[in-house]
Amino acid sequence: MLRKWAKVSKAGGSIFIGQVSNAGLKVNQYTVDLTVGPNAGPAGVIPKGSTRKRSGLEMPAEARACTVDDFDLFVKKWVHTAKVLNECGWDGMQVHAAHGYLLHQFLSPLSNLRNDQYGGSLEDRMRFPLEVFEAVSKVWPRQKAIGVR
Repeated sequence: MLRKWAKVSKAGGSIFIGQVSNAGLKVNQYTVDLTVGPNAGPAGVIPKGSTRKRSGLEMPAEARACTVDDFDLFVKKWVHTAKVLNECGWDGMQVHAAHGYLLHQFLSPLSNLRNDQYGGSLEDRMRFPLEVFEAVSKVWPRQKAIGVR
């Protein structure tokens, strides 16, 4: 389907760029299994204390704080997505690190209250987003557009 989407979108001469994101704490009822943020906290628009169901599983309205294993997993997922978009003929990729989504949550001292290597100083708050950017840039073709929002 991603190939078809690119082909149809580019038929008139346009370029096709995918924006790749993770909502982190801003998840909604259509979220994935892993609801995390820089710190534990309320998850998006889901009322505190409630649960939601996805594929028959109860999912908490509270997100948990990212672990080191989560960082590795998310970097791998962004890299996988970059590879898939490239293989499907997309012309570019934009890593979404704005508007309160997961990478932005790590950058902001207001949402990132961690006291480990992923929180505190600006350098440490930038660590996870930079890990994502560096990993994606290694697999994305140099002749294609890549950016960060």
